[in-house]
Amino acid sequence: TVTEDPSFQPVTDDRPYLGGNLSHIFSTGQVYQLYGFGGLVLLVLGLLIYLLLKRKGNPHIPGRNFNALAVLALFLGANFLLVEHHLVFILFKINYVYHDALVLGAVIFLILSGIGSMIANSNLRRTIVVIALVCYVFLTLANSWLPGWLVFGLIIPGAVATGTFFPLLFEKAAKNPLGVFALDAIGAGLGALLAAAIPILFGFQVYGYIALLVFTGTILTDNWFHRSDGTEVIHFNTDN
Repeated sequence: TVTEDPSFQPVTDDRPYLGGNLSHIFSTGQVYQLYGFGGLVLLVLGLLIYLLLKRKGNPHIPGRNFNALAVLALFLGANFLLVEHHLVFILFKINYVYHDALVLGAVIFLILSGIGSMIANSNLRRTIVVIALVCYVFLTLANSWLPGWLVFGLIIPGAVATGTFFPLLFEKAAKNPLGVFALDAIGAGLGALLAAAIPILFGFQVYGYIALLVFTGTILTDNWFHRSDGTEVIHFNTDN
């Protein structure tokens, strides 16, 4: 196993340079420059895409303007990457003695989020999302001293809930989903950048708080966008 290697040292939150490896390559200032430049490029591209797609990529959902759609799509993309990275890391941390723990964690997350996409139109969706938020708060605050089986149990609702967000927006924008896909991709890019930069610079605990904040913002934005006002382009009938 990994622990039989005398040089092995687990990565802890007080070693945000992932055990010191990156500190031999980049200084803290250079890390800020690298990810700051990447963030600036993504923001500029995102603004250009937004302006180009405001006319071409607007699905014209009744009662919802393109600005509201853009905010939700950005949240969805960023949330998926941030939450995936956070939950997979928590799984990895409690199972790091296995060489394939990281891959296993990613596969588990994708399976659970896939299940979520299949029940996006279910009446259970809102209940699952509420349970997921409660579990995610507890998981973020207490994962370091919880037993492994309970950590895994608390991860399940968050992963499933994350998979429910995109299909619902996609179906409402099905007449012209180009803007949804493009802005979701920009959000995912920003999420990936934060998922890499924040742990390096500030540690995984701070990253967990940011992921939780984005997850909460996604839930609130999603609930606001899909609020019932009688103007939805698609009416879901779960009785049939």
